[in-house]
Amino acid sequence: MSFKLLSWNVRGLGNDETMNAVRNVIVEQQPIVIMLQETKISNLEDNDLRDLWRMPWQFLQLPSIGLSGGIVLAWNSNYVEVIDKVEGAFSVTVTCMLRENGFAWMVGCCV
Repeated sequence: MSFKLLSWNVRGLGNDETMNAVRNVIVEQQPIVIMLQETKISNLEDNDLRDLWRMPWQFLQLPSIGLSGGIVLAWNSNYVEVIDKVEGAFSVTVTCMLRENGFAWMVGCCV
């Protein structure tokens, strides 16, 4: 298995063009961890947005404040187990473990 991590300043995730671009990258590149910054969305309960993170994807979200900020840190639970997480005012950090071999690491994302 190749280990792919994607970090992307999406400059707004609330439009169809960006949503499609993110979907395409997930399918084409098959990352196991994705960090999206500047999502500019305050609520991932929207069905279109939650559709990105269907199983096996799990995620943490730090909502935007108005039209600035916003983070999504997502992982493919088929390959990664999150064993700890810390959500700050401007950051999200997780401790991950590869299911394949037990390798553990930390990854964080901030705005």
